[in-house]
Amino acid sequence: WQIQRLRRGVQTDIECVAMPDKGGEPNITNGQPAVLSDPIWMSEPVAVAFDLPGMEGVQVGALMYPFRPVDLSFDSVSERVRSPLNLGGLLTPLPRGTITVWDRISSFDIWMPSGAFFSVSESNVMSGQNRFAIETSLGWEVIGAASITLIAPDTYRLHTLLRGLQNSDNYMVDDLPAGARIVSLASGLVNLPISTDFIGTSLDIEVQASGRSGVTGQVTYNATHLRPLSVVHLTACADGDQTRLSWIPRRLDDSTESDLTQMFDIRWSDGQMTVSGTTALVPVTYGSKRTISIKPLHPLTESGRSIEILV
Repeated sequence: WQIQRLRRGVQTDIECVAMPDKGGEPNITNGQPAVLSDPIWMSEPVAVAFDLPGMEGVQVGALMYPFRPVDLSFDSVSERVRSPLNLGGLLTPLPRGTITVWDRISSFDIWMPSGAFFSVSESNVMSGQNRFAIETSLGWEVIGAASITLIAPDTYRLHTLLRGLQNSDNYMVDDLPAGARIVSLASGLVNLPISTDFIGTSLDIEVQASGRSGVTGQVTYNATHLRPLSVVHLTACADGDQTRLSWIPRRLDDSTESDLTQMFDIRWSDGQMTVSGTTALVPVTYGSKRTISIKPLHPLTESGRSIEILV
């Protein structure tokens, strides 16, 4: 089969045309034709691109069989990939999990037709091994798995999990259905630097193998690695006839120092304000059973996830 068009989303749509099983019969006017073997069809390279949290630029890889080194490029910047992309899908649903602590109860099954995966120690997972990105309706959540068991051909069960890694907890959903795409971060991916001028645009990632062009990959670049993290420990208390909000911001570089330049958008039913710092006085009567939300802002990319509190 020859791939004509590849559309990516929550599911992948592929348009193909059938290739002939054998070459046509030669037309020989003189002499005896040579005995020819059946042609060995080699697929053209297919570029796949992602905008994953915690990783700069876009992450690119390629599908091809048999695989050979490929060059992936955009806007005169090129990177070479020497191993195939490990791309598969969820076989069982994945519910929302906890972050920053090990989940030793939940497990889920995946289908991944290339690569080989094994259990590693928990310290190795924390150092970056056995990490996978799973596509959700909000983006990509990165997880780590210490326990990986082969339960059928190309089928693995992942257990002892770390969820929301690489600042991806913004993209975790309550219930992720079977069929969602999952990609291994262990091999087959390289970072392709992208200028912030392209934020919000669709990028066409070109691919070549041994001078042969392949199927272009497309990705919308939102500079996910720049998206600010949601606040934690949001609290409210009475301050006169108003409400005093306090929170702890999180930084992408894991620094414990507060970024006093970080701006936050605070909204309630009939008002809105933009503030900096770690506290704000909101003109809402404490105890009025009204909801106040807060989210961090960024001048270039989308805002962080909104957190709500009932006062």
